[in-house]
Amino acid sequence: QVLTLQENGIATKNEVHWQLKTSALAPIEKIGNPVNASFSAGSPRWVAARQVSTDGLACASETIQLPLEALQPLPISGTNALCEGLLQKYSATVFPNLDYQWMVSPADAGVIHTGQGTNEVEIFWPRAGDYTVQLSVCGQISTLPVTVWPSPAPAPTFPAGVCAGKNGLATGGGSFDSYRWKKEDGATISQTNSALLSPGIYALVVTDSRGCLGTAEFSISEY
Repeated sequence: QVLTLQENGIATKNEVHWQLKTSALAPIEKIGNPVNASFSAGSPRWVAARQVSTDGLACASETIQLPLEALQPLPISGTNALCEGLLQKYSATVFPNLDYQWMVSPADAGVIHTGQGTNEVEIFWPRAGDYTVQLSVCGQISTLPVTVWPSPAPAPTFPAGVCAGKNGLATGGGSFDSYRWKKEDGATISQTNSALLSPGIYALVVTDSRGCLGTAEFSISEY
């Protein structure tokens, strides 16, 4: 990997002399500020720098040496189980000037909504299944298994039609943690597993034990 190295606070009359342990071979020397150097994998790797005056006396400062460590796979933070149809954040430790490449496997299991190239992304999960979030930084790969739960599928029973001014009984069916019957305008009619409904357009919204939502829309005609 190519790194740009720069020493700050250098007097204008001085130059920077570098020693760079970039590979298994002997350290290389460079003069300048900044300088670029290509480092191979392995250990040890280090950089050392000192200021040298350019007034002919070649006075030198103390040499400062810093060890370099190869980046290890970065753990991915974020929920590993959620309902389908949701947008979820995933993140990793932030390091400046690094390219974070996020992927979802299989590729069509989720959509990276925002943040590609950064340490935090939002992923939209459109359908249920067992998938993997993958992050590549400096050739190091980390993964996070993700389970996406299916939305519940309510199947209400209701009369095809009722006479004007009358109500018909609609039932939610199934066994859900909560029920919410709604009118076409969004107003809630009932929060039990049944409701008395007049002619119109309705929606039944249910919640299962995992907190996932499911919706069924239907209409009742007027006789």
